Amino acid sequence: EKAGDEGTSYCWICCTDVRESSVHCQFCGKCTAGFDHHCLYLNTCVGKANYQYFFWALGSTLSMVIVRGGILSGLVITFFIQYAQAEGTDGG
Repeated sequence: EKAGDEGTSYCWICCTDVRESSVHCQFCGKCTAGFDHHCLYLNTCVGKANYQYFFWALGSTLSMVIVRGGILSGLVITFFIQYAQAEGTDGG
């Protein structure tokens, strides 16, 4: 065996040889090498092959939430400032 090669085992559900680090996912119905978890939001298993892409998706989603939260906060603050100024100039 070469350095870094993994042995194989047999998945009785898939009826095929898979890597030893593979786990059969009950949601997908397939074996995933280096299985970490099944992501319900992406509807796929996260494992060795797509771990980097999972973190990119997670990071971009978090960035979008932060940016939209900042925009919403700015709009709310602007609304209340304009409302307070309008109330102050009405002479009421």
